[in-house]
Amino acid sequence: MTNYFTGCTTLDALKARYREMAKALHPDLHPELGDEPMKALNRQFDELSAKLSRVSRDGRTEATAQESAAAREDASAYRAVVEQIIHLHGLDVELCGCWLWVSGNTYAHREALKAAGLRWSAKKAMWYWRPEDAACPRHRRGASIENIRSKYGSISLSGEDFPRRAAIAD
Repeated sequence: MTNYFTGCTTLDALKARYREMAKALHPDLHPELGDEPMKALNRQFDELSAKLSRVSRDGRTEATAQESAAAREDASAYRAVVEQIIHLHGLDVELCGCWLWVSGNTYAHREALKAAGLRWSAKKAMWYWRPEDAACPRHRRGASIENIRSKYGSISLSGEDFPRRAAIAD
């Protein structure tokens, strides 16, 4: 599929390119092309104009629809993991950034933790779960859990309190 708006980073540039391409692709001006190229141009324009219209004057952007959808998917994945381990007693569960860390009486529940998609971190002696796109590209395996907590913050649900708090959150 042809990208008609390569290099357009502002709404003004997008509008100018649209006018130029509409003249080149409009079926009334070029009946030999048919109406499919114009439909594709309109779809791309709608998508990019929606995205670029959320860019503030200082260049900072709000979440795009795609980022919002990804956040909803991550939230659903977190919920699925938590629902699989919520009934396990003696666990300390905390959220640091976008990673779930599980400690406490994990040895007794190791098969259930594996089945829920958690992985073992031998250096931290804890289980963890993260969204696939949250993998650390620089392999920060040497960071202690205290450093991770201080950098990303931590929300902790501990031991027997975990099932009660999770039920309240629903």
